[in-house]
Amino acid sequence: GPFDFALFGLDLPHSIDRYEWKALSSPRLLFAIHLLVIMFLSLEVAGAFYFKTILWLPTTHAFVIGRLWIVGLGGVPALREFYYFLCGRDQRMGQACWLMIATSFLEVFCTIKWGRGLFKNPTPTHVLWMCGCWLVVVGVLFVVAFRNASLKQRMSSFRR
Repeated sequence: GPFDFALFGLDLPHSIDRYEWKALSSPRLLFAIHLLVIMFLSLEVAGAFYFKTILWLPTTHAFVIGRLWIVGLGGVPALREFYYFLCGRDQRMGQACWLMIATSFLEVFCTIKWGRGLFKNPTPTHVLWMCGCWLVVVGVLFVVAFRNASLKQRMSSFRR
């Protein structure tokens, strides 16, 4: 058609899947999505900033740029595999998903190991307050999800 074109020598996808996470539909989904967010934050914060600082690498170093490319390009199929696993389309998580989980844990462990004693200032109180508020919001979301799940179970048993 008139809009068929190639981007960097690669054809565009034939179709685009629609993703509906429905985070509050079950406690399992809510918990899994929060784990996904925590993993992404650990990859970005621990990997992109702390890891670079701990290893004393400049921003333009090939390791930093290569890591961003690998995590960025590897995250796309990993996220798709994780979504399919959560929705029940696949029984197991795929290789890309497990690789991103392992990468996340490795970077966090390396940051903890080599970053000990590097940051001597205590955490500011406003940051601690924000973390506390975030934990309260997450707790409320979990309570809402559990309550919705139990109400759905009661309503389905009542209708029978």
